[in-house]
Amino acid sequence: MLPGRNHLGPGEVLNGKAAERAMVILDQTSPGPRLRSVVAHLPNSTDPRHSSKGALFLGRRVNHPAWTARQLLREDQRLRANALEASWGTKSEAAIRILEACVGDPNPRVAGNALIGLHLAMCPGVPARVLALSESTEPGLRSTAAWVMARIGDPAFISRLTALLRDESPRVRSTAVRSLIEIGRAEKRRIAGSALEPAAAEPVPAPLPAEAFELMLDGSSFRSRKRA
Repeated sequence: MLPGRNHLGPGEVLNGKAAERAMVILDQTSPGPRLRSVVAHLPNSTDPRHSSKGALFLGRRVNHPAWTARQLLREDQRLRANALEASWGTKSEAAIRILEACVGDPNPRVAGNALIGLHLAMCPGVPARVLALSESTEPGLRSTAAWVMARIGDPAFISRLTALLRDESPRVRSTAVRSLIEIGRAEKRRIAGSALEPAAAEPVPAPLPAEAFELMLDGSSFRSRKRA
């Protein structure tokens, strides 16, 4: 994972499935920022697949709009999209400005990740923008819109996804099918979870106050007398 080992430079360290597996293990075992200085070279790999994965891996640990903006200047579209994905969940004004600027990106994956980022930041009007994207003249953007609908998971998208099943593009139709299945499964899980929730217990009436008695000793016997 480290450059300079075995005479390899920063762009040649990651190679093969072992490198991808190493990133998965590190991602699961050390999600914090401690590895930032160690893995800073990952986006510079000569393998586009590894560089894009490295951008996602490193971006989640850097989590800074300035870093994201620098990655968006690169030519690798997958890397640019992953840099945006790494910022998902960030709600700062600077991060939201970057996401807004990328909604109109010509690359479908970048535009889709920007919309999901805005949704996760709870920005208003995202569903309407996704529906508008699904009307694009570009099949790639329509397919991306269908994919974003599944990620958002709103059942209100079902009617539009059903319409996309008749799209002229096989890719759009295929994505619409998968998205409908995902939303349907999510709804089943939600309904099943609601059914398992315990019903609200009926209020239990408060016990009536017991009458107070005191015992009076009268010779060898007891008798009770109600308190006043």
